[in-house]
Amino acid sequence: MINKIIFHSKHGANHGVKQYVPQSVKRNIPEWYKVADKYKKKPDGLYLLQWYKKRDGKMDVHKVHSWKSCPAILDTFTTGYYLFTPCDIEIKKIDGLYSVSLAKEWTKAFCDIRGPEEGFPTPPGYEDTHFFWTTNWFPTVPEGYTVLFTHPINRYDLDFLTITGFADCESFNTPGRIPFFIRKDFEGIIPAGTPYAQVIPFKNEKWQSEINDYDPETINQKYIEDNIKGYGQPQPEHGVESLYKNKFWLKKEYE
Repeated sequence: MINKIIFHSKHGANHGVKQYVPQSVKRNIPEWYKVADKYKKKPDGLYLLQWYKKRDGKMDVHKVHSWKSCPAILDTFTTGYYLFTPCDIEIKKIDGLYSVSLAKEWTKAFCDIRGPEEGFPTPPGYEDTHFFWTTNWFPTVPEGYTVLFTHPINRYDLDFLTITGFADCESFNTPGRIPFFIRKDFEGIIPAGTPYAQVIPFKNEKWQSEINDYDPETINQKYIEDNIKGYGQPQPEHGVESLYKNKFWLKKEYE
């Protein structure tokens, strides 16, 4: 059975405007991720190379993987759904005070300021003023599921930082305010179609924790055993990412 998340419109200005509806994250991967190289380069532009021992014991050379090769980072750009700004948002600062301007049909219904919030720490590099999004689309999910609302994961290229929260959306379907911070001294336009929140549904299950505090010898032995489990024999450290992606990584499906 395929689970379904349903996004409900919460503002009349949404009607008929298809380009800013919620979409799966994988359909909106940022350009800087797409163009990044999977392998590290030296200052002269040539690939960084490294010697390693093959399974047959012979030495060979390979290109060194960059962060782009990490499946764990890839998952952040294929998991869940984005909510998008439905119009251009202009942020101004006059005499130390911020103002927000939106298209006429939105006025203050989508984004505004609610001032400082005492006791909530300001992230380094951001202004103390609390802004907020009012969700113009809000999801419902199957029974037993909760929804995580968070800043678009690893999108530090954006000029704001959305605060993280959870919502039990089985039947609750009322738009809410999601606070966010503006990057220090930012003034300008947040364009229409900018992802402002990432929505990830997950199943509510009871969990308990357990700690296995291994000694160094056991850690080394388990490393060898885990590599044998994956490769069939011990492998050098450089093979771990390839092992994970080829044998253990599960493709995330959010349509």
